[in-house]
Amino acid sequence: MIIVIGFDNTGKTTLTSKLQNDLDLERVTSRGIRSKDEQRLWALEQLHGDHSKKVYDRFTPFEEMVYGPILRKESNFSFDDPIITELKQDVRPQIIYCRPHSDIIFGTLNDREQMEGVDQFRTQLLQAYDNIAFKLLSDNWMIQVYDWTRSNAYDDILEIHKWMGELFNGQTGNNLQQTGGAN
Repeated sequence: MIIVIGFDNTGKTTLTSKLQNDLDLERVTSRGIRSKDEQRLWALEQLHGDHSKKVYDRFTPFEEMVYGPILRKESNFSFDDPIITELKQDVRPQIIYCRPHSDIIFGTLNDREQMEGVDQFRTQLLQAYDNIAFKLLSDNWMIQVYDWTRSNAYDDILEIHKWMGELFNGQTGNNLQQTGGAN
């Protein structure tokens, strides 16, 4: 399982499309805002279904932790949530945080329609994504930062994916099983 997260206009869709084609993965996209029950059901289906050959263009629990508190003043998920714990401990996805420089992100943000509140709260939303990425990193999730403006950024993503597959029992980097002394 590969999960691609990041603020609007950071290259998530382009990256997930490339990964879908190059690694023969099913690409799953966010269906937008849903009720708390629908969000939780969707997340559980992703955890308990066949996720080994999927790349996610956004992942509802992480997105909700960013947008919920800022746009609705509450989130339906937190890092203490059993769904997040199961994701980390049992699934161990490769997480890619799309994060070019803020000038790049904000420079063309309004070239396409945005969800209500995104433009108004863009600085706070980007900071919330940075905070989520830092939390994932500090909690030892498998996360890397992707900046599409770097010339070799995509090659780095593929190299990490390959390395993860070798590290975890020769598998493909998806649905990895940890072996030996690897952390």
